[in-house]
Amino acid sequence: MDNIILGILLLSSRTIYQLRERIGKGFNMMYSSSMGSIQAAIKKLVNCGYIQYEETVENGKYKKIYSRGQ
Repeated sequence: MDNIILGILLLSSRTIYQLRERIGKGFNMMYSSSMGSIQAAIKKLVNCGYIQYEETVENGKYKKIYSRGQ
């Protein structure tokens, strides 16, 4: 799952919901696109420094937008 997320974030920055949608469309036969598995992979990748996130507020809702680490 980690490599799939890294590959998707190479293309563009996304929220966790956008990541889940993309994984569900293209990789659902190989990987579970459950929110729990995606959140666990994202937490691991953030802790290792492979990805980073930016917090924004859109329509009064907080969002984290994930991108590849520098």
